[in-house]
Amino acid sequence: MRGTRRYYRRRRRRSRFSLAAFTDDVKVVQRRLSGRDRFSQAQWFSLFLMILSLLALLLLLNWTALFVVRVQVLGSHYTTTGEIVEHADVGGYHLFVIDPAKVSSQVEHLPFVRKAHVSVIWPNMVRISVEEREPLFTWQSKRESYWIDSEGILLPVVGALSSDRPLPVVVDPRGALLQPGQGATKLRPLYAERLLALFALGPDLRVVYYRLPEGFSFRLGERTTVYFGEADDTARRWTFMQSALASFRKEHGGAWPSRLDVARLDRAYVLP
Repeated sequence: MRGTRRYYRRRRRRSRFSLAAFTDDVKVVQRRLSGRDRFSQAQWFSLFLMILSLLALLLLLNWTALFVVRVQVLGSHYTTTGEIVEHADVGGYHLFVIDPAKVSSQVEHLPFVRKAHVSVIWPNMVRISVEEREPLFTWQSKRESYWIDSEGILLPVVGALSSDRPLPVVVDPRGALLQPGQGATKLRPLYAERLLALFALGPDLRVVYYRLPEGFSFRLGERTTVYFGEADDTARRWTFMQSALASFRKEHGGAWPSRLDVARLDRAYVLP
């Protein structure tokens, strides 16, 4: 009888122990499931936001009010608005797909455009501001004629400049001043600098010739032909020429010489 009672007591203790363990396991599983549910809700919310963003983007990309219908051009004088708009190639494109840096590069391929700045203006306009090259003199060969800027770049002659600022002309029959190479687009940098310095010293010079082997030559006063050599050390050579010319005119009662050669300063001479 006692043995039977001990048996049932042990069974009850084992049952209580097993039930407690089971209860703990159930609580752990519930906590884990609860955490999974919360994570799943966050995932669904993120997916909803992503779909909403994609729909908004699709609506913006297809909204006709954001397609470029106007291109504003500022700062152009020698380049026409039509040429700039054609090279920009932004008309009809969506505002979001326009790359200002790429458009600037395309516009800067135009010969007169030194720099272009592109701005995208909401909702459907592009503004292009250009800085153009300024022609300082005209270069002529037997077959061609170009304007030249401060960098010696050859620019096409487009129309006529205002009469109050006629450009001096450099006549180079054989094209000896051009930078070597096929499809030359500029003068030799050294000669471009010398010519700019020469025109700065002699603002009244209208025509300068370049022929080999004499170099540069031009007319001064009533009848004086000046042979200026390669125009190296331009300022010093110009000062020497002015001094020699003044001395000659003083000695000859104001008359102009027929020839003044300063191509070589150590052998300069004046002919009446």
